Amino acid sequence: MTNEHHPLLTEPSPLAASSDYLLIIGGTVTAAGSLLPWTHATILLTTLNRNGMQLGVNRSFSVNGLITLIFGTLGVMVAVIHMKRDVQPIAYSVVAAVGGIVSLGIGLNGIREAMNYTVAVKSGLLFVSAGIGSGLWMVILGGAGITVGSLLSLVRRTNHDPSVRSNRC
Repeated sequence: MTNEHHPLLTEPSPLAASSDYLLIIGGTVTAAGSLLPWTHATILLTTLNRNGMQLGVNRSFSVNGLITLIFGTLGVMVAVIHMKRDVQPIAYSVVAAVGGIVSLGIGLNGIREAMNYTVAVKSGLLFVSAGIGSGLWMVILGGAGITVGSLLSLVRRTNHDPSVRSNRC
């Protein structure tokens, strides 16, 4: 289907809308997960939470949560740009895909850090429970959503953009 006003532009496909919505949901979930607890420890009636900006070697600040917050926001921004423009530069989708992969990797590495933190908190103490918080799972799920959404966006661009198709041999 071509656009009546611009014959070289194609109408948005159902794949286009789903990739944009997946980018928005994935980006929002990643950004929210960056701020929510990545680990938690409960001692009797007191619960201590650490988010993505508190895990790390120095235990005072970690850039992991900041990076995932930025890439989550970037995923939402790319989706909004895709929805507002007829022609999307392929670089936007590539950057979003890289951001999704990085967020997913940080989330998976965060599990390792959270498990180390959990073991350190629980070692030798009675009446202590510790575990992985919801924010870490949200970063992993959102990072996967950003990655899949941006890859679908790349597929959409190469399948529906005549300028890309005409460059193939």
